[in-house]
Amino acid sequence: MNTRDTIKKALKGRIMTMVFTKKNGDIRKAYGQVVENDQRPSDEYPDLITFVDFSVGGVRSADLSNGDWIIKSGNTVMRKRGRG
Repeated sequence: MNTRDTIKKALKGRIMTMVFTKKNGDIRKAYGQVVENDQRPSDEYPDLITFVDFSVGGVRSADLSNGDWIIKSGNTVMRKRGRG
């Protein structure tokens, strides 16, 4: 199971907070909900998640292959440290 499918399965539509590293190295914070019916094939985009970001009121995508990230929802905590 890839990163995107693992996150979607663990969150089950719940609201989450997320901190991740963007491609340019900036740190982004987000608060929202993962889009369950993302139309992109997960085998082609295994580390890309699409979510509704409540803090900006729009849909965003995050490429989680760029560096560190952490996602929290209730007692569920998922993270990756380091590049690659």
